Parts: sequence; C-alpha cells; structure tokens
Amino acid sequence: MISMLSMRTIHKQQHESIQHILDKTTHAVHPNGRGDKVISDTTLQSILEATVLHLEAKLSNVSNACILSDSFEQYSGYAVDPEFVLLENTKIDEISNRRVIRSTCAVSGGEVCLIEKPFFNIDECLNSFKQFEAISKRQGVALALLHFQASEYAVHPDCNDDTEGRLYTRVSSIRHSCSPNSWMSLTADGRIILRALRKIQENEELRLTYFRSVELFLPSAARVETLSKLNITCDCGRCTFTDDSRGFVCPSCDMNGLVFLPAMNTTTTYTSSKCTVCSVSLSGSKAGVLSTMEQDLAANVAKLESTFTIDQSLKSIKELLRRCLNAGISDTKYHLTRTLHDMLTDWYAHRGYYGQALQHHIKTMDSDAFVPEQLASALEKLADLTSGYLSLQL
Repeated sequence: MISMLSMRTIHKQQHESIQHILDKTTHAVHPNGRGDKVISDTTLQSILEATVLHLEAKLSNVSNACILSDSFEQYSGYAVDPEFVLLENTKIDEISNRRVIRSTCAVSGGEVCLIEKPFFNIDECLNSFKQFEAISKRQGVALALLHFQASEYAVHPDCNDDTEGRLYTRVSSIRHSCSPNSWMSLTADGRIILRALRKIQENEELRLTYFRSVELFLPSAARVETLSKLNITCDCGRCTFTDDSRGFVCPSCDMNGLVFLPAMNTTTTYTSSKCTVCSVSLSGSKAGVLSTMEQDLAANVAKLESTFTIDQSLKSIKELLRRCLNAGISDTKYHLTRTLHDMLTDWYAHRGYYGQALQHHIKTMDSDAFVPEQLASALEKLADLTSGYLSLQL
C-alpha cells in the first residue's frame, strides 16, 4: 500500500478517538526480549495526527509565515535539518509554503539527485517509556510544526516489524505521480538515495510514486480511488490522458498496433489514443463496445482472483484468458491479462512445468520495467524459472 503518512487525511471528527489513543497508549514489548518498551509506527501516526489537529485549532490565528520562522530546536532540542546531500543537479524551491525539489539542469536516468538520513528513527527514539513521554509532550509539538513545512511525513517501513520506521523531511516534500521521474533506494544505515528514473528536463519537478510497484499497473480508476482516500490528486498523463494499463489490439490495422482507452478522470473528449502503428483512433461506438466487454471481463477476473488457489482448475483460467484475447484485449498491455498470466505462471511452476511458466511470465515483464524494484523481482523470478527449466533438460 501507500507508504506516505498524510496528515491531511484525518478528519477533525476523529480527533477525540485519536486523542484517546494518545492518552491510553498500549506499548508493545521489544522483540529483543529485554523488556524495553517501544511504540509502533501506527501509534506514532495517531500521536502525530492528534497533535497536528490540536495545534491547528489553537494556531488558527497565527500565520504560516510565523510558524515557519520558528526554529525546531526551540521546541525539541533536535536539528530541523537532518544530514542530507542535495547534489548540484537539484534545488529546493518554496511554493505557497510548500517545498518543491526541481532539477537545475537536464538529468540522465540513474543519476543521484539527493541523499538523506532520517531525522527520526521510530525504533531507536521510542525505545523506552521515558522517551515516549518526551515525544508526546515536547517533540510531538515540534513534529507537528513540521507539518507546515512539508506536505507529508514519509514513513519508510524497512522491515515487516511494526516497531520499525523512519521519518524523512526532504523526501517527504516530493509529490506523488503515477508516472514518476525518480525513485528511492534504502541503504543499510537508513539513508535514502533518490535517483532519476528517466531523463529529467531542466527545472522539472521531481516526483515519486507513493504506490508499491504492483499497484502502479492497476487501471486509473483503481488508482484514483485509492489516492482519493488520502486527499491526493494525481495530474500525470496516465491519470489525465491515456490509461496505459488498458490496451486493445487496434481493429483498424493488421500490424499488431495498440490503442489505449482514456484515463478515468480525463477532461478530453477523445475516445481513445491513436494506434501505435497506423495512428487511427477508435470511434465512439467501438470504444463503447470495448468498454462494455471490459466491465464484464473485469468482474470475472476479479472473482477468479479472489478465489484463486494453486489447485485452481487450469481450464477456468485459460478460458477467461481466451475470452479476453477474443475481445481484443492486449496480451501484454492490459492489467486483466497480466493478472491471468501471473496465475498461469504460478500454476505451471508449482507443478514443475517450467517451460510453460516461462512463457506466461515473460508476458508480464513488458510493464515490469516501469519500476526498478518490480523489474528486479521479475528478473529474480525469471532466473528461478529458467533454472528449473534447465535442470529438467540436463
């Protein structure tokens, strides 16, 4: 799911219940077995949200400029600027009291733009009841003030233990995009390294995705629904123009061209993108027919996916894939066929049919290259399947 902690998503009517959590916090026992007490990141989230709402109510007559001018050290004793390195190819701008990180020149894909250490380690700073008391009274106020300096706090869950997490102030100011131009990697000591995902033009804003990589391949409607719950609106081309997860084989040419239906929240009047080969767009009537078939097939795939087990009938999966292809849905550029190919990959691999599993897995890898983490996972799976296939040939 989304890994950004948004302060703006909490409604004021929730304040009383969150404040109760703040007052009656249950501490988890530290896994080291020594009896130390820690606070989970979800509890910290509640603390921060309650504190922010409380301060917003009390500081309603204080200008943002005044709040921004107050020093973090004055309230917490910690430095507001953690250790970070902003390289010469990027700069920080202030727009309406919001940080924006932009490129100062053309940046090539793979170039490092920023390196940042966390200014707050949840598992280290909240490892005793005494420190929790300090956080809830003093540092909590300072953290709330930072709400006015960054659009969100970035919480990086670096492991499955819910007592782990880190907060970053620079990276947290980077806005979401379903078509990001940068990506993050995490070092062993907790530093985030921000790199360009593709070529970035001069003065272009750096954008990250708040989604985990698999969710980026969902259709725009599903992404918009998820983001709306966090009061986030994405203005990238994938969300406002062409939905590249809904590709159809072009009916106007015999050259395997593709057309893509418009994104859910597009304001344009066109019915589809132009064919990638013949440049012809679908007529409104043809697009309507495809959309109707799409809804029926999507419901069937969702039902199959919700009940899928490794013992699922091969016939039912292949039949639904056949129906999708007969409807003109792309074999590799559509989220429904991708889901079915994933099912078939697992079905064949579980039974040792690695050759067939490879054929279906390769069909999903065209879009996997969109995000480095997902590509790495896909390549690892490809290596495992290839190893299994070769072992049968020896």
